[in-house]
Amino acid sequence: MALLIAGFVSLGGIGESRAAPTKEGAACNATLKDRFRPNDETRVTLVKAFKKGESLTLDGSSSDQKALSDLCLVKILVGPGNPGSAAAPSTSPGIGIEIWLPQAKQWTGRLHTIGCGGYCGVPEISSLTKIGGVSPYQPAARAAGFEGSVSAISDAGHTVADINSYRSAGWATLPDGRVNRPLWNDYVIRGIHETAATAKALAKLFYGRAPRYAYFTGNSGGGREGLALAQRYPHDFDGIASENPAIYFTRFLPANLYPALVMQRELKDRGHAPLSLAQFNGVSAAAISACDTSVTGRHDGYISDPAACRYNPATDPAVLCAADGGRGTAPLCITRAQGEAVNKIWYGLTIDGTAPDPALNNGFADALSPGQLWFGFPRGTAIGTLVTKQDEPHGLFDLSASQTGLQLGNSTLTKREVRDSSGRVTGGWQALTYADLARAQAEGARMQPEFADVDTANPDLSAFKKSGGKLVVWVGLSDFAIPPSGATHYNARILSKMGGLAGTRPFYRFFTVPGMGHGTFNGSDNGVAGVSPPADPPLPSDDQMFQAMVTWVEKGVAPDQLVMVNSKSNSRRPLCAFPTKLVYQGGDVAAAESYTCR
Repeated sequence: MALLIAGFVSLGGIGESRAAPTKEGAACNATLKDRFRPNDETRVTLVKAFKKGESLTLDGSSSDQKALSDLCLVKILVGPGNPGSAAAPSTSPGIGIEIWLPQAKQWTGRLHTIGCGGYCGVPEISSLTKIGGVSPYQPAARAAGFEGSVSAISDAGHTVADINSYRSAGWATLPDGRVNRPLWNDYVIRGIHETAATAKALAKLFYGRAPRYAYFTGNSGGGREGLALAQRYPHDFDGIASENPAIYFTRFLPANLYPALVMQRELKDRGHAPLSLAQFNGVSAAAISACDTSVTGRHDGYISDPAACRYNPATDPAVLCAADGGRGTAPLCITRAQGEAVNKIWYGLTIDGTAPDPALNNGFADALSPGQLWFGFPRGTAIGTLVTKQDEPHGLFDLSASQTGLQLGNSTLTKREVRDSSGRVTGGWQALTYADLARAQAEGARMQPEFADVDTANPDLSAFKKSGGKLVVWVGLSDFAIPPSGATHYNARILSKMGGLAGTRPFYRFFTVPGMGHGTFNGSDNGVAGVSPPADPPLPSDDQMFQAMVTWVEKGVAPDQLVMVNSKSNSRRPLCAFPTKLVYQGGDVAAAESYTCR
């Protein structure tokens, strides 16, 4: 699940607004350690110059990752962190920051700060022997080399030993079990705010002038950071692009345990076989084939309008086994009980594990229904692993279990299961009830001050609007890590608080991207062979939202409609800003000109 960790990375460049070299400035050498001391808590730990084409390593070894231009790497530590035993994961010397600076003649005058995901804590960022990022790329180095921006990333104030395991929440509590408030504050907001302030100050010293424009991009946890900045530090950035934001953090993470708990309570505990991964993927594919014709009348291979999809596997003869009146065949057919369980998973968390008939309410909306504690994942989303693979290492599930354990004060939830001497499960997620998940959500709400307001759900963006900032939020409708209805719910609250479309159009745009997963790639299961084609939705390019944001900030052209391209067939479709929707007007279904936003 590396995409939960890596922030959204811009890979493209925009050539305008180049900053001319100045006579003032600083050299890329050890003298920066003495020259750059903006306050007593900030110190430079490493300075390294790279020539274009040089391997991006700190030990002189060869690497596939090369500097795309002449760059200066500066690593910085901002205290105070949280003192304690060196062996305790709750101990931190401060916020690790990595800043990359292009040559003055290559600098565009922009700062591009990149967010982090999951619990953050990428250890390479503060390392003196490694370069930060998630293999196989270093996002900040690429942004600086390709865009000509000063770029910056942060570890958010702590490090974890295994960034891909997500079972590394030790930083979040003190040895005595209390919440580690200093590090939560660094993780939620101070880390990224200090990164912005530090990068601006270093750029001013290095070039003799401050950045003219400051931008932030982030996916998942990085998307949440972007919204936290808009809410709490509205003057830090001119433009923020927030992708799949992990807002409502203490609500959606416990709810992400619900699919596995439904399998446990509704099937295993009642003597029914749980669905296999192949069975769940097959049901998802059937949902796609039932609901993927809403735009052109032809099968797309992904669902464009999840709210309109009322597919019910418990009544579909094509997937039901013969014993339940269907024509499906083993091993992929399902029982009626399995179909009802799948409906509950798609609907989302309820206090008692019930769900309405999808014909009446399929769970996808911008507001919770009575009894619905959080939204489920849209039909057709590739969540089979989340549902069926809890006995294997699984980053997203482990992250959800760890956070739920923090909210319930139950450290055993970081373990997959705890058994007594007779082999009976007595702890771990398998011992949870639906009421436990509801209590975890309630505790998360109560603990927001301790968690530094990690839910990041304040819809009042009036200070950001007044500052002149621009905010672009975009979510994948096939996001398999964060239910996209959380973002549509927040969008509705922003509109309500900020005066509707008239009040938000000067500074805010919201997009939902059909078929997109937890990043700019397909997140949809394939449709039924011979009915729906393999999923290959047109998606924004990696840097498209960054470029759109820059154009809005610097040229005043808002991104009301963007043309997306898919990866295989070169099909093009517009992406429409809320509240407009894509409408097919006739003609070549692969041509963007055949559609309009209405």
